[in-house]
Formats: sequence, structure tokens, C-alpha cells
Amino acid sequence: MEFESGPIIDRLGLARLSAWEREHLAEVGIGLWRVLPEPRCYLNHACQPNAVSTERSVFALRDIAVGDEVTIDYRLNAYDEKDVLQCECDPARGRHEVRGDFFSLPPQTQARYLEWAPPFIRDMYAKRRTR
Repeated sequence: MEFESGPIIDRLGLARLSAWEREHLAEVGIGLWRVLPEPRCYLNHACQPNAVSTERSVFALRDIAVGDEVTIDYRLNAYDEKDVLQCECDPARGRHEVRGDFFSLPPQTQARYLEWAPPFIRDMYAKRRTR
């Protein structure tokens, strides 16, 4: 699925957004967001997703059966250490907290997701690796 990107909003611009728009944001930088367009904004989080969302597209990580929900890992495009999501993606695991931060992912998952991460996340990842 490909989609058009909307304008970039800074912290001051957040106050001008509708409640719906504030619920459907993606981080594109530190203190910068983009309102997600339909139908992209309706994809739900899963800790073991079947798809990946980049700035302009969503694509499958594996085969998705007809009728299965398309899910993404919100942490791929996020860096907000204070943002905590109450996740219910796996009934066997039950409700659990997920921190909305790429760097809260296990290192092997970070490495696997890195090619699809937004540029600001890739830059931060590279800086952390050189320390």
C-alpha cells in the first residue's frame, strides 16, 4: 500500500490538530510528526507484526492470509521514551506495556527493522553504535 504524506507538524502545531489527527500521528523527527492518511492510520500495533510501515508505504514482512489483520510495530517509527502503549496483540501473553521507542526493541529486532526506519532513527542508531 502506498500513500501520500501529509505536512510535518512541530510541537506548536499539535495544538491546532483535531483529536482524530492527534490520535493518528507518526514521528518523523525529534519533536516532529506527520498526520497519517487513511487507510494507513488504521493499522494496529503488534509486537510480532506481519507488515512494516515506512514514510510512504506499507508492505508485508510475510504472507498475510485473506481476512487476517495487517499489523505493524509502532516502535519502528517512534522515539518517545515517555509514550507507553497498553498492548493486547497476543492473547497468550495478555495485556502488557510497550514503550513507544525504537530503542526499546531488542538489539536484533532493531537491526532487522533498521532498513525501514525513518532517517532520524537511523542517524540515532549509527551514533549509538559508534559510542
